[in-house]
Amino acid sequence: MNIDKLQPIVTSLNIINIDSGFAIEVEANDADATEEYAQSGIDYIEYYITDANKKTTQYATKEITGLPIGSYQVYVVVYDKAGNSVQSETIEKKVAIRFDKIFAGKYAGFGLDKEGRLFGWGMANTIELENGYLNTNKPIQLFEGMEFKELAPSDDQYLAIDKEDNLWAWGRNTYGELGNGSSQNAVFPIQKIQEGMKFKEIAVIQGLSKGIDQEGNLFSWGACYLGDGTNKTAKLPLKIQESTKFRKIKVGGLINNYWNHSVAIDENGDLWTWGNNSFCELGNGTMQNSKVPVKISQGIKFKEISTAEEAQCTFAIDEEGNLWAWGYNAYGQLGIGTTENYANIPTKIAEGTKFKTVSTGYYYSVAIDEEGNLWSWGYNNQGQLGNGTTKDSNIPTKVQVDAKFKSVSAGYDFCLAIDENGTLWAWGMNLNGQFGNGTTKNSRIPIKVNE
Repeated sequence: MNIDKLQPIVTSLNIINIDSGFAIEVEANDADATEEYAQSGIDYIEYYITDANKKTTQYATKEITGLPIGSYQVYVVVYDKAGNSVQSETIEKKVAIRFDKIFAGKYAGFGLDKEGRLFGWGMANTIELENGYLNTNKPIQLFEGMEFKELAPSDDQYLAIDKEDNLWAWGRNTYGELGNGSSQNAVFPIQKIQEGMKFKEIAVIQGLSKGIDQEGNLFSWGACYLGDGTNKTAKLPLKIQESTKFRKIKVGGLINNYWNHSVAIDENGDLWTWGNNSFCELGNGTMQNSKVPVKISQGIKFKEISTAEEAQCTFAIDEEGNLWAWGYNAYGQLGIGTTENYANIPTKIAEGTKFKTVSTGYYYSVAIDEEGNLWSWGYNNQGQLGNGTTKDSNIPTKVQVDAKFKSVSAGYDFCLAIDENGTLWAWGMNLNGQFGNGTTKNSRIPIKVNE
């Protein structure tokens, strides 16, 4: 005879954010679970979620997805085998946007979700909304109805690749950098650039754009050091180094005073650079500029590269995971352990650590090693290194944060990163709301944004 009349006991309730919903982890015990009773132990659990309109929905499984963005009240009801039940405490939890990719611009952040929807936050005066230009401290969807897979932001111009690999552009167009044959600015994505061509890689700084099509052909348009042997301006994409197929492209520096440079990886893993070399950013052992791509890798094969607008330094990760740096170093931004002005050839840094990605900002960089740890070095006036200080660092230093990361993007003086659970983190300058966390408060350490 079963005389169990005691309610079960909920010992823990943990609500975990997953894509568009929650995973509800419950631990519970039968208050009278002894061997002499046949009907002892926990039988089943019901999951309940109440939305902002006070509508409560019951679920039978612990993973609940498809919820709109917003705040929810979550609780469970636990039943034992004798039919006794107990309701848990109620926990408030938010469903936030879960980004698949993030991009830090100069004063704004951008993210793509898994559906290809583009969101933006911070300040960008070349992105027009219904009530003015982008100026918000919370993510909002941009260009509804369009779906993208890649974005390249600069201070005031943008390139994007849609889900069908078409190339789009918008923003300032003084030098023809939008690639549509005109000099007229555009505040919305303009017609597909190079209609009929499919792209896989894009890069941009103010006044200069680069792209690689699906066949590995490299194109350049805008002003200054296009790579065609001249310094002319091109208002339409111009094919560069036709005999070589490429897979990666980045562009950095400034078009002012022709201080821009490019770095690319070809299909064989070889490294190429061209453009201004006043700060040794080409890594060819000289300070001589080059109007055409020149191979510099000397037998080492590379898989990732990084440079940035207003940065006169370059980084690359070889196929073994080693990190290399060259160029301007006045703030220790190369991570070579000194602040000597220049390194004119690729120099290995953080030896003993293997990296999977690196991103460069304004005289500083961040990287993720193969174990998901975050590293930073260089200029730190706004806490963009995430180490709790505003002290510069001339060597890569591991950022102390309780998370493993899969992607990171360095902006002008702030960073965005996504951890392995899909949570967005931010740190550094937040004056324009570029964290996307609803505030304009700076942070010298990484903080969670969308949890």
